[in-house]
Amino acid sequence: SLFETQTLLTTMVNLVKTIETLSQNLSDVKTMKSLKKQLKASGPEKNKLKQSGLYCRSMLAPIHAAILTESPEVVMLVLGSKGVELDNICIFREKNLGVLELATQIGNIDIVKLVIEKVNRYMCVAIKHEDTFIAHCIELAVRSDRLDIIQIFLTKTEEIELLNPFNCLISAIVNNRHRIFDYVLQMIGLQILEPFGSMNNLVQWSAQYNLRMSIRLLARSQQLIQEREDRLEKTVVVKSKRPRICWNCSEKGGEVSLLKCAGCRKAYYCGEECQAHDWERHGDYCQKIMEKR
Repeated sequence: SLFETQTLLTTMVNLVKTIETLSQNLSDVKTMKSLKKQLKASGPEKNKLKQSGLYCRSMLAPIHAAILTESPEVVMLVLGSKGVELDNICIFREKNLGVLELATQIGNIDIVKLVIEKVNRYMCVAIKHEDTFIAHCIELAVRSDRLDIIQIFLTKTEEIELLNPFNCLISAIVNNRHRIFDYVLQMIGLQILEPFGSMNNLVQWSAQYNLRMSIRLLARSQQLIQEREDRLEKTVVVKSKRPRICWNCSEKGGEVSLLKCAGCRKAYYCGEECQAHDWERHGDYCQKIMEKR
């Protein structure tokens, strides 16, 4: 009937209101059924920002209102609705927040898990710390000392570049969050030793903001260097138990007379010519072995 059509058109533009009503009583079966019908019937309206009736100075789309219910069931319902846009920026208490950022700020871990499975790299909002861009959701999680949320973000580094461990470390340094800093520092391993990259940047950040973290950062890097050298030395020892070959031309010791390097005492060469040719590659390792004695 005409009356039913007019009623439907009215409810289409009040999805946010319906969700906020449901948030007052999540066990309200009648309102939940109404929401499901509205989501099926509405088109572009499900992505339009509407004035919130619960939060002052806030403009929300249905997905934002769903996140604020802190109900995974309601969030799944809206996420599963055809046409819902996850790059929608809301205004929540005068702050501009994307879907993932709002979920992080609210802090419900189950909702964060649901949302992060749906967003992509283009939906991750960045903020700027001096000359470095950091995911806003990482900054929000670090400020709240939510290591559990950081752990979820770090599982998505390959899919969403901004959710990387170096951003987490920088944010932890700036916000003085030692627990998150120590966790991420231990998990990133040899990545921190990449030349001319993240290590230098991290040292600069930590020296500027937090001396204690700077000391731990340098200690961890030294530990990783030592571990790498130990593994390399063990590899050489294992190789030395095999038939000896020239480290330059690969001639076998049984076929030619091989001479041991006087520096590291691990490498073998046919003679001075082969040793000279291999020095550019072998020199640094040889020098480190000699320094350790």
